[in-house]
Amino acid sequence: MRAIGSTLFRTVLGTLLGVVLLVPVELAMQPVLDRLLPNMERVNPSTTGSPDDPVLSYLGVADPIAEQTIGGGAVQFNERGMRGPPILTPKPARTRRILALGSQETLGASLSANEVYGQVAVDALGGARVGLEFVNAARPDFSAVQSLNLMEMRGWAVEPDLVVVGDNAANWSLGTFPDDDLLVPMLGPQLSAPVLSGSALYRAIYMTIGRWRDGRAVRRQQSGGGLDLVRAEGQVRVGTNAYAHVLETLQSRASDHRAELVFVIFPVPGDIAYGHVPRVIGQYRTVMQDTARRHGILVVDGARALADEERPSSELFGDDGQLRPLGHRLLGKALARALRGWTRGGRVGTTGEGGSVPTYTEPKLEDL
Repeated sequence: MRAIGSTLFRTVLGTLLGVVLLVPVELAMQPVLDRLLPNMERVNPSTTGSPDDPVLSYLGVADPIAEQTIGGGAVQFNERGMRGPPILTPKPARTRRILALGSQETLGASLSANEVYGQVAVDALGGARVGLEFVNAARPDFSAVQSLNLMEMRGWAVEPDLVVVGDNAANWSLGTFPDDDLLVPMLGPQLSAPVLSGSALYRAIYMTIGRWRDGRAVRRQQSGGGLDLVRAEGQVRVGTNAYAHVLETLQSRASDHRAELVFVIFPVPGDIAYGHVPRVIGQYRTVMQDTARRHGILVVDGARALADEERPSSELFGDDGQLRPLGHRLLGKALARALRGWTRGGRVGTTGEGGSVPTYTEPKLEDL
Protein backbone atom coordinates (compact mmCIF):
# COMPACT_ATOMS: atom_id res chain seq x y z
CA MET A 1 0.00 0.00 0.00
CA ARG A 2 2.85 2.37 0.84
CA ALA A 3 4.41 1.72 -2.60
CA ILE A 4 1.09 2.38 -4.33
CA GLY A 5 0.67 5.62 -2.40
CA SER A 6 4.19 6.70 -3.30
CA THR A 7 3.59 5.98 -7.00
CA LEU A 8 0.31 7.88 -6.95
CA PHE A 9 1.97 10.83 -5.24
CA ARG A 10 4.73 10.95 -7.87
CA THR A 11 2.16 10.72 -10.68
CA VAL A 12 0.09 13.57 -9.30
CA LEU A 13 3.18 15.68 -8.60
CA GLY A 14 4.54 15.03 -12.09
CA THR A 15 1.23 16.01 -13.66
CA LEU A 16 1.07 19.24 -11.67
CA LEU A 17 4.66 20.13 -12.57
CA GLY A 18 3.90 19.41 -16.23
CA VAL A 19 0.93 21.76 -16.17
CA VAL A 20 2.93 24.45 -14.36
CA LEU A 21 5.73 24.21 -16.93
CA LEU A 22 3.33 24.05 -19.89
CA VAL A 23 1.59 27.33 -19.01
CA PRO A 24 4.63 29.59 -19.49
CA VAL A 25 5.58 27.65 -22.65
CA GLU A 26 2.09 28.24 -24.06
CA LEU A 27 2.16 31.93 -23.12
CA ALA A 28 5.61 32.36 -24.65
CA MET A 29 4.65 30.58 -27.86
CA GLN A 30 1.39 32.43 -28.38
CA PRO A 31 2.77 35.77 -29.68
CA VAL A 32 5.46 34.00 -31.72
CA LEU A 33 3.08 31.55 -33.36
CA ASP A 34 0.45 34.23 -33.92
CA ARG A 35 2.99 35.84 -36.23
CA LEU A 36 4.21 32.62 -37.86
CA LEU A 37 1.01 30.61 -38.11
CA PRO A 38 -2.03 31.82 -40.02
CA ASN A 39 -5.07 33.05 -38.17
CA MET A 40 -7.57 31.06 -40.20
CA GLU A 41 -10.55 32.91 -38.75
CA ARG A 42 -9.98 35.99 -40.90
CA VAL A 43 -8.75 36.90 -44.36
CA ASN A 44 -5.11 37.95 -44.47
CA PRO A 45 -4.94 40.72 -47.11
CA SER A 46 -1.13 40.50 -47.29
CA THR A 47 -1.09 36.88 -48.48
CA THR A 48 -4.40 36.22 -50.20
CA GLY A 49 -3.87 35.16 -53.79
CA SER A 50 -0.14 34.63 -53.34
CA PRO A 51 1.58 31.19 -53.51
CA ASP A 52 2.31 31.30 -49.77
CA ASP A 53 -1.31 31.98 -48.80
CA PRO A 54 -1.96 29.39 -46.06
CA VAL A 55 -5.63 28.94 -46.97
CA LEU A 56 -4.80 27.50 -50.39
CA SER A 57 -4.02 24.06 -49.00
CA TYR A 58 -7.46 23.91 -47.38
CA LEU A 59 -9.70 25.87 -49.76
CA GLY A 60 -7.85 25.60 -53.06
CA VAL A 61 -8.73 29.20 -53.92
CA ALA A 62 -7.74 32.60 -52.61
CA ASP A 63 -9.87 34.46 -50.11
CA PRO A 64 -11.99 37.26 -51.61
CA ILE A 65 -11.28 40.76 -50.36
CA ALA A 66 -13.85 43.56 -50.06
CA GLU A 67 -15.89 43.95 -53.26
CA GLN A 68 -15.63 41.32 -55.99
CA THR A 69 -17.35 41.09 -59.37
CA ILE A 70 -18.90 37.63 -59.65
CA GLY A 71 -21.38 36.51 -62.28
CA GLY A 72 -21.79 40.06 -63.46
CA GLY A 73 -22.73 41.32 -60.00
CA ALA A 74 -20.82 43.18 -57.30
CA VAL A 75 -20.49 41.11 -54.13
CA GLN A 76 -19.18 42.57 -50.87
CA PHE A 77 -17.13 40.19 -48.71
CA ASN A 78 -16.30 40.79 -45.06
CA GLU A 79 -13.19 40.12 -42.98
CA ARG A 80 -13.98 36.38 -42.87
CA GLY A 81 -14.37 36.01 -46.62
CA MET A 82 -18.15 35.71 -46.31
CA ARG A 83 -20.74 37.81 -48.10
CA GLY A 84 -22.13 40.70 -46.12
CA PRO A 85 -21.15 43.14 -43.36
CA PRO A 86 -18.56 42.40 -40.64
CA ILE A 87 -19.56 39.69 -38.19
CA LEU A 88 -19.26 40.57 -34.51
CA THR A 89 -17.69 38.01 -32.18
CA PRO A 90 -18.38 37.16 -29.45
CA LYS A 91 -21.95 37.10 -30.66
CA PRO A 92 -24.07 39.85 -29.09
CA ALA A 93 -26.52 38.79 -26.39
CA ARG A 94 -29.99 37.66 -27.53
CA THR A 95 -28.75 37.17 -31.09
CA ARG A 96 -29.25 34.01 -33.10
CA ARG A 97 -27.37 33.38 -36.31
CA ILE A 98 -28.40 31.33 -39.31
CA LEU A 99 -25.40 30.43 -41.46
CA ALA A 100 -25.78 29.06 -44.99
CA LEU A 101 -23.23 26.93 -46.85
CA GLY A 102 -23.14 26.37 -50.57
CA SER A 103 -22.00 27.60 -53.94
CA GLN A 104 -23.40 30.03 -56.53
CA GLU A 105 -26.96 29.05 -55.71
CA THR A 106 -26.65 30.18 -52.10
CA LEU A 107 -24.25 33.07 -52.72
CA GLY A 108 -26.67 34.68 -55.17
CA ALA A 109 -23.93 36.66 -56.88
CA SER A 110 -26.22 38.23 -59.48
CA LEU A 111 -28.66 39.35 -56.77
CA SER A 112 -28.49 41.93 -54.03
CA ALA A 113 -27.68 40.53 -50.60
CA ASN A 114 -31.29 41.06 -49.47
CA GLU A 115 -32.66 38.98 -52.35
CA VAL A 116 -30.77 35.77 -51.46
CA TYR A 117 -33.08 33.08 -50.08
CA GLY A 118 -31.33 32.87 -46.70
CA GLN A 119 -31.76 36.58 -46.05
CA VAL A 120 -35.34 36.41 -47.35
CA ALA A 121 -36.05 33.70 -44.75
CA VAL A 122 -34.44 35.67 -41.91
CA ASP A 123 -36.35 38.82 -42.84
CA ALA A 124 -39.63 36.87 -43.03
CA LEU A 125 -38.97 35.56 -39.52
CA GLY A 126 -38.47 39.05 -38.10
CA GLY A 127 -34.79 39.71 -38.81
CA ALA A 128 -32.93 42.12 -36.55
CA ARG A 129 -36.17 43.03 -34.77
CA VAL A 130 -36.21 39.58 -33.14
CA GLY A 131 -32.42 39.17 -32.96
CA LEU A 132 -31.92 37.05 -36.09
CA GLU A 133 -28.84 37.43 -38.29
CA PHE A 134 -27.97 35.76 -41.59
CA VAL A 135 -24.40 34.75 -42.43
CA ASN A 136 -23.81 33.85 -46.08
CA ALA A 137 -20.76 31.55 -46.09
CA ALA A 138 -21.23 30.38 -49.68
CA ARG A 139 -18.48 30.81 -52.26
CA PRO A 140 -18.50 30.43 -56.06
CA ASP A 141 -17.93 26.80 -57.14
CA PHE A 142 -17.45 25.68 -53.53
CA SER A 143 -17.92 21.96 -53.00
CA ALA A 144 -19.01 20.26 -49.78
CA VAL A 145 -15.35 19.49 -48.97
CA GLN A 146 -14.38 23.16 -49.27
CA SER A 147 -17.41 24.21 -47.22
CA LEU A 148 -16.47 21.79 -44.45
CA ASN A 149 -12.94 23.22 -44.33
CA LEU A 150 -14.34 26.76 -44.28
CA MET A 151 -16.58 25.83 -41.35
CA GLU A 152 -13.56 24.57 -39.40
CA MET A 153 -11.54 27.67 -40.25
CA ARG A 154 -14.21 30.31 -39.70
CA GLY A 155 -17.77 29.05 -39.67
CA TRP A 156 -17.97 27.75 -36.13
CA ALA A 157 -16.04 30.80 -34.90
CA VAL A 158 -18.99 33.07 -35.77
CA GLU A 159 -21.16 31.03 -33.36
CA PRO A 160 -24.05 29.97 -35.62
CA ASP A 161 -27.15 28.61 -33.96
CA LEU A 162 -28.40 27.03 -37.17
CA VAL A 163 -26.48 25.86 -40.24
CA VAL A 164 -28.35 25.52 -43.54
CA VAL A 165 -26.81 23.07 -45.99
CA GLY A 166 -28.11 22.89 -49.55
CA ASP A 167 -27.36 20.26 -52.14
CA ASN A 168 -24.82 21.69 -54.51
CA ALA A 169 -24.05 21.18 -58.20
CA ALA A 170 -20.34 21.82 -57.54
CA ASN A 171 -20.16 18.38 -55.88
CA TRP A 172 -20.96 16.49 -59.06
CA SER A 173 -19.02 18.76 -61.40
CA LEU A 174 -15.86 17.29 -62.91
CA GLY A 175 -12.31 17.84 -61.70
CA THR A 176 -8.76 16.72 -62.28
CA PHE A 177 -8.84 15.02 -58.88
CA PRO A 178 -11.55 14.55 -56.27
CA ASP A 179 -11.50 17.50 -53.86
CA ASP A 180 -10.67 15.32 -50.86
CA ASP A 181 -7.50 14.17 -52.70
CA LEU A 182 -6.51 17.69 -53.68
CA LEU A 183 -7.21 19.55 -50.43
CA VAL A 184 -5.81 19.06 -46.94
CA PRO A 185 -8.67 18.47 -44.47
CA MET A 186 -8.87 21.17 -41.84
CA LEU A 187 -10.68 18.91 -39.43
CA GLY A 188 -8.68 17.00 -36.80
CA PRO A 189 -10.10 14.54 -34.27
CA GLN A 190 -8.82 16.64 -31.37
CA LEU A 191 -11.01 19.53 -32.54
CA SER A 192 -13.96 17.78 -30.90
CA ALA A 193 -12.75 19.82 -27.92
CA PRO A 194 -13.07 23.36 -29.37
CA VAL A 195 -11.17 24.94 -26.45
CA LEU A 196 -7.94 23.43 -27.83
CA SER A 197 -8.19 25.29 -31.12
CA GLY A 198 -7.16 28.53 -29.41
CA SER A 199 -3.93 27.05 -28.07
CA ALA A 200 -0.72 28.08 -29.83
CA LEU A 201 0.94 24.78 -28.98
CA TYR A 202 -2.04 22.82 -30.27
CA ARG A 203 -2.13 24.80 -33.51
CA ALA A 204 1.55 24.15 -34.15
CA ILE A 205 1.23 20.41 -33.52
CA TYR A 206 -2.00 20.09 -35.49
CA MET A 207 -0.72 21.90 -38.58
CA THR A 208 2.55 19.94 -38.57
CA ILE A 209 0.78 16.58 -38.27
CA GLY A 210 -1.90 17.59 -40.76
CA ARG A 211 0.58 18.55 -43.47
CA TRP A 212 2.62 15.38 -42.87
CA ARG A 213 -0.45 13.15 -42.91
CA ASP A 214 -1.86 14.72 -46.05
CA GLY A 215 1.33 15.06 -48.04
CA ARG A 216 -0.38 13.58 -51.09
CA ALA A 217 -2.69 16.58 -51.39
CA VAL A 218 0.19 19.02 -50.98
CA ARG A 219 2.27 17.18 -53.59
CA ARG A 220 -0.61 17.28 -56.07
CA GLN A 221 -1.02 20.99 -55.53
CA GLN A 222 2.69 21.62 -55.98
CA SER A 223 2.88 19.47 -59.12
CA GLY A 224 0.17 21.45 -60.86
CA GLY A 225 -2.88 19.60 -59.61
CA GLY A 226 -4.41 23.02 -59.37
CA LEU A 227 -4.44 25.34 -56.37
CA ASP A 228 -7.13 27.24 -58.22
CA LEU A 229 -9.05 23.97 -58.70
CA VAL A 230 -8.94 24.22 -62.49
CA ARG A 231 -11.55 21.80 -63.79
CA ALA A 232 -11.17 19.26 -66.55
CA GLU A 233 -12.90 16.09 -67.70
CA GLY A 234 -12.14 13.40 -65.17
CA GLN A 235 -13.85 12.58 -61.88
CA VAL A 236 -16.64 14.14 -59.88
CA ARG A 237 -15.23 16.52 -57.33
CA VAL A 238 -17.13 15.02 -54.38
CA GLY A 239 -18.43 11.48 -54.79
CA THR A 240 -21.59 10.28 -53.09
CA ASN A 241 -19.69 8.46 -50.34
CA ALA A 242 -17.42 11.45 -49.71
CA TYR A 243 -20.54 13.61 -49.61
CA ALA A 244 -22.10 11.31 -47.01
CA HIS A 245 -18.93 11.64 -44.93
CA VAL A 246 -19.07 15.46 -45.11
CA LEU A 247 -22.71 15.54 -44.00
CA GLU A 248 -21.99 13.14 -41.13
CA THR A 249 -19.06 15.30 -40.05
CA LEU A 250 -21.12 18.50 -40.19
CA GLN A 251 -23.76 16.87 -38.00
CA SER A 252 -21.15 15.80 -35.46
CA ARG A 253 -19.49 19.20 -35.42
CA ALA A 254 -22.83 21.00 -35.14
CA SER A 255 -23.56 18.90 -32.08
CA ASP A 256 -20.15 19.84 -30.62
CA HIS A 257 -21.05 23.51 -31.05
CA ARG A 258 -24.66 23.20 -29.89
CA ALA A 259 -25.98 24.19 -33.28
CA GLU A 260 -28.67 22.56 -35.40
CA LEU A 261 -28.59 21.59 -39.06
CA VAL A 262 -31.20 22.08 -41.74
CA PHE A 263 -30.90 20.53 -45.19
CA VAL A 264 -32.34 22.23 -48.26
CA ILE A 265 -33.07 20.43 -51.52
CA PHE A 266 -32.20 23.18 -53.96
CA PRO A 267 -34.51 23.33 -56.99
CA VAL A 268 -33.27 22.98 -60.56
CA PRO A 269 -35.17 23.78 -63.77
CA GLY A 270 -35.96 20.10 -64.34
CA ASP A 271 -38.03 20.07 -61.15
CA ILE A 272 -40.38 22.61 -62.68
CA ALA A 273 -40.31 22.35 -66.46
CA TYR A 274 -39.90 18.65 -67.09
CA GLY A 275 -40.99 16.90 -63.92
CA HIS A 276 -37.72 15.03 -63.63
CA VAL A 277 -34.06 15.74 -62.89
CA PRO A 278 -30.82 14.07 -63.99
CA ARG A 279 -30.13 10.81 -62.18
CA VAL A 280 -26.95 12.20 -60.59
CA ILE A 281 -28.91 14.91 -58.76
CA GLY A 282 -31.25 12.27 -57.39
CA GLN A 283 -28.26 10.30 -56.09
CA TYR A 284 -26.99 13.22 -54.02
CA ARG A 285 -30.46 14.09 -52.78
CA THR A 286 -30.80 10.50 -51.59
CA VAL A 287 -27.57 10.83 -49.58
CA MET A 288 -28.92 14.03 -47.97
CA GLN A 289 -32.30 12.49 -47.15
CA ASP A 290 -30.70 9.34 -45.70
CA THR A 291 -28.46 11.44 -43.46
CA ALA A 292 -31.47 13.45 -42.34
CA ARG A 293 -33.39 10.31 -41.36
CA ARG A 294 -30.48 8.89 -39.36
CA HIS A 295 -30.08 12.08 -37.33
CA GLY A 296 -33.57 13.61 -37.36
CA ILE A 297 -32.46 16.62 -39.43
CA LEU A 298 -35.15 18.81 -40.98
CA VAL A 299 -35.21 18.74 -44.80
CA VAL A 300 -36.78 21.66 -46.63
CA ASP A 301 -37.82 20.41 -50.08
CA GLY A 302 -37.24 23.55 -52.10
CA ALA A 303 -37.90 21.70 -55.35
CA ARG A 304 -41.41 20.79 -54.27
CA ALA A 305 -42.04 24.21 -52.75
CA LEU A 306 -41.34 25.92 -56.07
CA ALA A 307 -43.22 23.30 -58.11
CA ASP A 308 -46.29 23.82 -55.91
CA GLU A 309 -46.31 27.50 -56.88
CA GLU A 310 -47.09 26.46 -60.49
CA ARG A 311 -45.06 29.31 -61.94
CA PRO A 312 -43.39 29.06 -65.38
CA SER A 313 -39.78 27.91 -65.16
CA SER A 314 -38.69 31.08 -66.97
CA GLU A 315 -39.96 33.17 -64.04
CA LEU A 316 -37.99 31.13 -61.52
CA PHE A 317 -34.72 30.40 -63.33
CA GLY A 318 -32.39 32.33 -65.58
CA ASP A 319 -30.84 31.01 -68.76
CA ASP A 320 -27.88 29.76 -66.71
CA GLY A 321 -30.16 27.63 -64.53
CA GLN A 322 -29.67 29.86 -61.47
CA LEU A 323 -32.67 31.03 -59.46
CA ARG A 324 -34.08 34.42 -60.31
CA PRO A 325 -35.17 36.78 -57.48
CA LEU A 326 -38.66 35.25 -57.50
CA GLY A 327 -37.18 31.76 -57.10
CA HIS A 328 -35.06 32.90 -54.16
CA ARG A 329 -38.06 34.64 -52.61
CA LEU A 330 -40.23 31.53 -52.78
CA LEU A 331 -37.44 29.31 -51.48
CA GLY A 332 -36.75 31.73 -48.64
CA LYS A 333 -40.41 31.74 -47.64
CA ALA A 334 -40.43 27.93 -47.62
CA LEU A 335 -37.39 27.93 -45.31
CA ALA A 336 -39.01 30.54 -43.07
CA ARG A 337 -42.18 28.43 -42.72
CA ALA A 338 -40.08 25.47 -41.67
CA LEU A 339 -38.25 27.54 -39.03
CA ARG A 340 -41.24 29.23 -37.36
CA GLY A 341 -41.20 26.86 -34.42
CA TRP A 342 -37.44 27.24 -33.99
CA THR A 343 -37.73 31.01 -33.69
CA ARG A 344 -40.17 30.46 -30.81
CA GLY A 345 -37.74 28.28 -28.90
CA GLY A 346 -38.46 24.87 -30.40
CA ARG A 347 -36.12 22.44 -32.12
CA VAL A 348 -36.03 22.06 -35.86
CA GLY A 349 -34.93 18.45 -35.70
CA THR A 350 -36.54 15.26 -34.44
CA THR A 351 -35.25 11.99 -33.04
CA GLY A 352 -33.32 10.22 -35.75
CA GLU A 353 -33.69 6.59 -36.76
CA GLY A 354 -29.99 5.89 -36.22
CA GLY A 355 -28.16 3.21 -38.14
CA SER A 356 -24.92 3.09 -40.08
CA VAL A 357 -23.97 4.97 -43.23
CA PRO A 358 -24.55 2.78 -46.29
CA THR A 359 -22.15 2.48 -49.19
CA TYR A 360 -23.52 4.43 -52.13
CA THR A 361 -23.16 3.89 -55.85
CA GLU A 362 -20.82 6.50 -57.25
CA PRO A 363 -22.13 8.62 -60.14
CA LYS A 364 -21.14 7.73 -63.68
CA LEU A 365 -20.07 10.27 -66.26
CA GLU A 366 -23.02 9.39 -68.47
CA ASP A 367 -25.37 10.35 -65.62
CA LEU A 368 -24.06 13.92 -65.42
